[in-house]
Amino acid sequence: MAPRLLPLMAVAILLAGCTTTARQQSTPPTGVQWALVELDGAPAVGSGGSGGAYMQLEADSARVTGFTTCNRFFGRYEVQSGGRLRFSQLGSTKMACVEPARSQQETRFMTVLQAADRYELVGDTLALYAAEQRRARFVAAR
Repeated sequence: MAPRLLPLMAVAILLAGCTTTARQQSTPPTGVQWALVELDGAPAVGSGGSGGAYMQLEADSARVTGFTTCNRFFGRYEVQSGGRLRFSQLGSTKMACVEPARSQQETRFMTVLQAADRYELVGDTLALYAAEQRRARFVAAR
C-alpha cells in the first residue's frame, strides 16, 4: 500500500512548492509598511518598537519612502517579473544620528537598498536579496 502513496505524496509536494513560488513572485510588496527586523544576518537596531527602520512601496507612484532609524528616506523602485526589484534615486534627510549603532545601521540599510536586485514575499515577511544573498528581512507592521 505504501508504494501507491509515494506518487501522490510527490505530486502534493510539487504543487505546494509551485504555490509558494507563484505567491512570492506575483504579489508586489506594495501598500504595506515593512518593518526591518534583520540586516545582513543581524537583528535590526530598534526593531519591534518605535524608532525602528521601515519602508513602504507605493504602487500608484512607484515611490519608496521610509525611516532608517535616524532619517526619513525616499526614492523610486521598479518591480519586474521573476521577483526582480530595483531601487533608484534614493535620498534622505540629514538629521544628526548620535547613537553609533543607529548611524551604522542607517548606512548599511541604504547600501542594501541600492544593491537589492530581488525580493521574496512569503506571508507577512519580505526579504531583499543582492547577488543571491539575503541582505534584509522585513515583517508587515501591524
